[in-house]
Amino acid sequence: MIKTPVSEILQTLVELQKVDNRLGELDISKVFLPKLLNEYKNEVDELEAKMDNLEKAEISLKKAIDVGELDLKETKENLKKSEEKLLKVKSNREYDAVQSEISHLEEKSAKTEEKLLKSMEELDVVQSDLKETTKKFKEIKDGNKEEIKNIQQKLETLEQTIKGVEHEWNMLADKVPKRILATYRRIRGGRDGLAIVKVRKRACGGCFKVLPPQMIQELKKQEKIINCENCGRFLLWDEEVSS
Repeated sequence: MIKTPVSEILQTLVELQKVDNRLGELDISKVFLPKLLNEYKNEVDELEAKMDNLEKAEISLKKAIDVGELDLKETKENLKKSEEKLLKVKSNREYDAVQSEISHLEEKSAKTEEKLLKSMEELDVVQSDLKETTKKFKEIKDGNKEEIKNIQQKLETLEQTIKGVEHEWNMLADKVPKRILATYRRIRGGRDGLAIVKVRKRACGGCFKVLPPQMIQELKKQEKIINCENCGRFLLWDEEVSS
């Protein structure tokens, strides 16, 4: 014979289920929050790394342009000298040699100019990307800073919160007869965490099977614990939703 009133046991089971749900959410948070924290940090780190690579690329391209401009200047000066030398040649052989030199310098000058133009175009792209990335980095860093702080604070208090909820669970569990508590835990484990449900429109609130009239009468009396014959869940009569 159960000494504690059935209605009280059922209400305790309802509260116990709520606490179990909270514990489930906290367990998810133990996994989810560190992942979320890493996502926020990685987002900032990736943009910072991209910004760093773009800055290095900008420096490299500027150096390449400086070297190219000096090389082009030197090539054009040598070309000018060769053109002046061509006016002073005295033999066909000397003429051919200087002409070959001029052709080589002209080809070198053209290639250098082409390379310079390409480097300048690349620099424009890199600088544009760097400007955009720098702006985005600042926005993301400022935006994620508060989120990271909030998550870190939650993680710092999470274990203590779990201990508090577990204590609440134990306090409620002590009020439930061991046999019923064991059944509750078994049902909860096999029914997606839903061990006790309200009767809704004279049907089980878990599997929605319509309940026999005799069972309805017994549920209204609340004189004994009744389980759904179909899914096994504990049934709770609530006049507002059960009728």
